Parts: sequence; structure tokens; C-alpha cells
Amino acid sequence: MIEVIKAVEFKNKSFDTKEDLFKELKANKKELIGLKTAEVKHSAPLSMSLNKLETTKGIDGLDKGFIYPVINTTKYMDSHNDVHFDGIWNRSINDQQGKVHYLINHELEVGKVIAYPKDVEVLVKDVLWKDLGADYSGYTQALIFKTNVFDYSNVDAKKIIKEEIEIQHSVRMQYVKIDLAINSSDEDTIEEKAVWEKHINEIANKDEVIEQGYFWAVTEAKIYKEGSMVLSGSNDVTPMIYPTKDIQPPNGIDKTDSSNDNQTNKALKEEAIKNTLLQLIKN
Repeated sequence: MIEVIKAVEFKNKSFDTKEDLFKELKANKKELIGLKTAEVKHSAPLSMSLNKLETTKGIDGLDKGFIYPVINTTKYMDSHNDVHFDGIWNRSINDQQGKVHYLINHELEVGKVIAYPKDVEVLVKDVLWKDLGADYSGYTQALIFKTNVFDYSNVDAKKIIKEEIEIQHSVRMQYVKIDLAINSSDEDTIEEKAVWEKHINEIANKDEVIEQGYFWAVTEAKIYKEGSMVLSGSNDVTPMIYPTKDIQPPNGIDKTDSSNDNQTNKALKEEAIKNTLLQLIKN
């Protein structure tokens, strides 16, 4: 029995070969990009999580006493067949700062709010994949909210956060710049092959992308009103971060290094003695 090929882009079609699928993607590229950029989209859950993530607490530069939901990560193919790339939020983050809600299940309703915009700071931070609990090498650029739970926060979210239950996240967004990448030697897909060659080695789950043979490269998007806590997101490397360390001191000084503490104490004592002597001389 010949196994037919299905694609999320063509829900009512099947294909005998990947090349047949590639030709259909190429033929409908303009229309598909039009649909993707017109749509305000959010989580399309994976049927199962590809990564078993551990709760992470060790990312430097995050303040203790806050929660940091990872709303999105770049260089990872999600269930839309989309791969977001570094810099995707550069323009939007400035426009949307102070306007973005942290919700539960993308429900923009009273009672579904975890944090209102006044209590949400939107960050973009380069983070090691391993610090997000994912078994990939290198970095991703993570869209992160700095926030907390409040008296008004959704009760279910409060319980999840209090018990540090494993959870995922998703951003409501609209694409601005997107292109199609196809791994084909067909002369009709030279442009799409060039996009493939440009980006393929950046992608963390590259093996899955190579097996599929195509992806959508997203280089700019708008954050649209909110990011949400969800049970299962289209991108499953979107955990909650609960920091256990304060912000790292400047110049890489280890706060636990007793020699630094001793030097500081010595300097303070010497300064105090000097001030005392000066005061005695004046008197």
C-alpha cells in the first residue's frame, strides 16, 4: 500500500510524492503567504510534545521573585511548519511594550487574565536551548514576559504557578515577512531552495525539517495583544522559568566568592579608619 503525503497547508488534498507537494506549494505560494500574513494566529497544539522539558531555574540575568513565561522561541519548526528567526520581534516589541496581556488559553476575557499590561514587561533574550530544558546545542532568541501573579490573576494559573506544574506558552501574532523554503533540485524552486540553504543550519530541530523537506521562514511578526499559558502549544519549547538566583553582579564577580567579600570588607574598614583619623586631625 502506497502511503500518501498530507500537509497542513492543504487539508483536503493528499500527495503521492514530496515533489508533488513541493509543486503545489510553489504554485500556491503567493496565496498561502497572503493567508499567513492576513491571519492573526496563535497556538495550534502539537499532537504530542516532542521534547520532555525540565523546569528551568538557572538562566542568568533574571530577577528572583518574578515568573518568566517563555512565550516563543526562534529557530524551531512548529506545528504550523513555521520557523521564526532571530530579530522577528525587533520592531513589534517597542510598539507593544505596555500593551500586552498575559492570559490563559488565548481568551481575551475578564477572568482569564493572569497579568494586565501594566504588570507585564516584554523581553527578548538570547538563551541556551539547554537552559530551556531542550536537548539542542546553541542559542535561541526567546520572547519572554517578566511578570507575576496578582490578586486579580486567574485562579487556575495561580495553582499551576504555585505548584510549578509543567506548562507551555503561545503568542498571538501576525506575520509581516515570510518566505517559503523547499529542499528540491527542481529548476522551478530555485528561489525556495536559496531560502532553504540560507536557514537550514540555524534550525534546532533540523532533522524533522529535513525529513519534511520544506518550511516557512518568518523574519518579522507583530505581537498581537497577548501571550498565553496553554497546555500544549504549536512550539513546545516554551516553558515557565522560575528563577532561584538574583541578577548576576557586574563583571562576572561571583557573589559566593569569599575572597571578594573579604577584599570589600577590608576596603570598607580601611576607609572607615582613614575617615576617623582625618576627623581627629581636624579636632
